Amino acid sequence: MGDEVEADPGPAKLFVTQLNQAILDAERRRGRRFKRSTQAKQIGVSRSSLYAYLKGTALPDTLVLDRLLFVFEVAAPESRELGRLRDRVDVARKLRRSRRWVDAGRPKSRSGRPAGPDAPSQTALAAVTNNAASADATLRHPVPRQLPAGILGFVGRQAELAALEALIAQPTGEPATTVVTVDGTAAVGKTALAVHWAHQVADRYPDGQLYVNLHGFGPGVPLDPDRALRGFLQALGVGPAAIPDDRDPKGRLEARAALFRSLLAGRRMLVLLDNARSADDVRPLLPGTSTCLTVVTSRSELEGLRVRYGAVRITAGLLPRSDAVALLARRLRAPGDDVWPELDELAGQCAYLPLALAIAGARADDGSREAIRRLVTDLRDLRSRLDVLGSDEADLDLRTVFKWSYESLSPPAANLFALLGLHPGPDIDEYACAALLGVHELPGRALRTLTGANLLTEHEHQHERRSLRFTSHDLLRGFAHELAAGLDAAETRTALGRLLDYYLATAQAADAAAQPWVSYRHPPTAGAEPVPVAADVAPAGGTLAATDETPISASWPQPPIVTEDDATAWFEAELPVLLSMVEIAAAEGFESHAWRLAWALMVFLRRTGRRTERAEVHRMAAEAADRAGHRHARAASRRKLADALARLGRQSEAHPLLATALAEFEELGDDDGARQVHLSFARVLESEQRYAEALHHAREALALARDEPGPAAGTLRGDDPARGAEPLAVADCLTSASIQLCHLGQYEEALSDGSQALDLYTRIGHREGRANILRHLGRAEGKLGRHAVAIAHHEQSRQLDSQLGDRFWEAQAMDNLADEYLATGDEATAHRWREQALTVLESLSHPEAEAVRAKLHGSGG
Repeated sequence: MGDEVEADPGPAKLFVTQLNQAILDAERRRGRRFKRSTQAKQIGVSRSSLYAYLKGTALPDTLVLDRLLFVFEVAAPESRELGRLRDRVDVARKLRRSRRWVDAGRPKSRSGRPAGPDAPSQTALAAVTNNAASADATLRHPVPRQLPAGILGFVGRQAELAALEALIAQPTGEPATTVVTVDGTAAVGKTALAVHWAHQVADRYPDGQLYVNLHGFGPGVPLDPDRALRGFLQALGVGPAAIPDDRDPKGRLEARAALFRSLLAGRRMLVLLDNARSADDVRPLLPGTSTCLTVVTSRSELEGLRVRYGAVRITAGLLPRSDAVALLARRLRAPGDDVWPELDELAGQCAYLPLALAIAGARADDGSREAIRRLVTDLRDLRSRLDVLGSDEADLDLRTVFKWSYESLSPPAANLFALLGLHPGPDIDEYACAALLGVHELPGRALRTLTGANLLTEHEHQHERRSLRFTSHDLLRGFAHELAAGLDAAETRTALGRLLDYYLATAQAADAAAQPWVSYRHPPTAGAEPVPVAADVAPAGGTLAATDETPISASWPQPPIVTEDDATAWFEAELPVLLSMVEIAAAEGFESHAWRLAWALMVFLRRTGRRTERAEVHRMAAEAADRAGHRHARAASRRKLADALARLGRQSEAHPLLATALAEFEELGDDDGARQVHLSFARVLESEQRYAEALHHAREALALARDEPGPAAGTLRGDDPARGAEPLAVADCLTSASIQLCHLGQYEEALSDGSQALDLYTRIGHREGRANILRHLGRAEGKLGRHAVAIAHHEQSRQLDSQLGDRFWEAQAMDNLADEYLATGDEATAHRWREQALTVLESLSHPEAEAVRAKLHGSGG
């Protein structure tokens, strides 16, 4: 419900008084009273909890208070003040507890009171006090700090920095505007200026800083606001399942924008929208509250933002001469005074454009006078100078600048940079670079050359920190794309095939590491040569060749992916690239790469709740298989697409896909494919509460599984429930049947099938399967009144889910434990498990949290 408020006549009383007054003011504005029961439901707490907050007998946590103020329509200034007061109450409460803790460890005086604090006690008390305000924040979602790294040794822009500072340092204490646009010509340093200033004022926005590159100018399609909002919501702690996912794009965008504005209401946050193309791309991303500041960089002046929102425009022009020379001096590690004349001329030749200055500084990287003189001499050639910098400052030819730098690279570095134009971005690791080049070692020297010439920037991904990652801004990526388009067509197709092979091989390896208990698809035939899948020749109209699901063997380096954690980290880091590679494979005629890569992504997308992405990649996979005329891949992809659509609540679309997939597998004589379709039918029908029909499909699947011998035949005991068939296939079918029998109230039969499934999962070491069936066995035992057995099953399931890192199902196990303890009359233990379940689900922003909360605050423990 919230923390109990201890007696405190100061901030606690003031907090309760102002909270009730703010609600009363809101009721006066709207002309009618709020209905407390309705508001409590919208906040997500019980009515008794709400009354406790309003009476001051309990203190809402920060997130609950945010929802409460939003639901009661409290104005932004009052919301900010109430948030500060709530934190003061919380700090005071923690401080009192800390003092009692320290007092408890002190010796008593003759009067019986604690003696004066000794030095260690004072140190302990100070440590607890200093951290009290941030204690809760550590347990909640971390405050987003998304600003990119600033430029070390930033030079100049004093006028622009002063103008930005003046906007937020008003005498009234309120900012002069909530939207600032920083515009200017391409590569003039808009982003560098905005990021540098944002770091300077970040401490004035304690609730966090959000950043997104909208890719408004450059190759490919700009990042649409819908996807940008999804990233912001995730950074603010909204789980994938809680992000609005309406099928209508307009409705989805509006819902996400509304949720974004709600979450930022009353908070002090800085939002940096980089490289916007138009005002239309920016509008949905504006917070809509005076407590936040939005900075937008663009090549366009974004007049619409000034007209509609009163945005203040700051234009970043070319650097003054003195700043341009200082930038070169910093890049060249501060050469001596005798070199300044050459730097002055060099700055002029670079047109005082920051990117051109950086490139020039990279070419004279040893800082010697001779190197600078050679560079200045080279630039005096009118043809070279015009090609590099352009003949008119208003029409700077940046493409030529990039080309000049590119042509100065060593052949290996130049080849890599050109081939990077085939990569979709936003970043690439060193292993993918090796695949592009088709080399057996990581291209460290070529990458160092590119980073040294400022054509690539090295950065570290928050999930995958074991390999070096590289990125470049939109203009350089566009330039690389043009270079790739000018290469020999056969060469680029071969390189693209290598890149697709790399991502497919690594995705399959990660998928296998994420499921160590599964023999990955079909093992290669002993002694068989690896099939060159880059050729991408599928047997038209044929059945599944062994290589279609066999892990491919890449002849270039691959990242070390051994554990489940390795796999998760790699998928998180590469997901934007992998989704784009599925699309590229489908568009460029690498059809089998499209469907196989989609299949390798399936488990990760399912576990992480990325339902929309899962459906999209399987849609592309099914279309690619259809174009290729590969009947097995088409049927398998349709089945996977049906599963994904059902998770989105689109069962009506799933049914015809499953029907056509089943018919195709039956025509091909593929019993295993038909078995999997029957299991998918069972899952879809179960979601529609059509349990008898679901049981029929589960039984059909089981019959097919037991008719098909597996590679493990003859290796199990004589009482083998698989009867010589593939154990995992039989276990999955028995599990499905057990689930439906439990729904139908046939608990003994459910236990019989489920126990056989558990035996098989245990023998083959399938932890995910064991956790799943134990969950359902526990429910069946509980329905039969055998609560002690049920509790044992649910505890085993919880432990397995915890080991697997599947927090949603771990929370479900906790909720199941609460049900069973409540049935035994142990309300205290039930309450503890239910609270833990709710904590996990709320951390995931999962919609199931509402049902658990209702149980917790009702009669359900």
